[in-house]
Amino acid sequence: MFPAYAAGPTSTNGFVNTAGDRDWYAITMVAGQSYAFTLNGTGLTDPYLELYDSLGNLIGHDDDFGSGYNSLLRWTATQTGTYYINARAWEPDEGP
Repeated sequence: MFPAYAAGPTSTNGFVNTAGDRDWYAITMVAGQSYAFTLNGTGLTDPYLELYDSLGNLIGHDDDFGSGYNSLLRWTATQTGTYYINARAWEPDEGP
């Protein structure tokens, strides 16, 4: 269902295809390890990142911590397991 990634330097490209589109990614994180996630908008005015735990609870988010309106989310995993990243636009109606 979600593209899955192991911990480590990884990048991917995605597209906000329509207004309200959300791209979800699953990642395995290791307890005590720190991670950084960036979302740079090319054609997307205001990227927004959300991080969810394995139960679907929102545990972190970022709007404009990166350069300009880009997102940068830093997280230290509290337990080893699968986490989910939601990459989207800040405004739910933003899209091409």
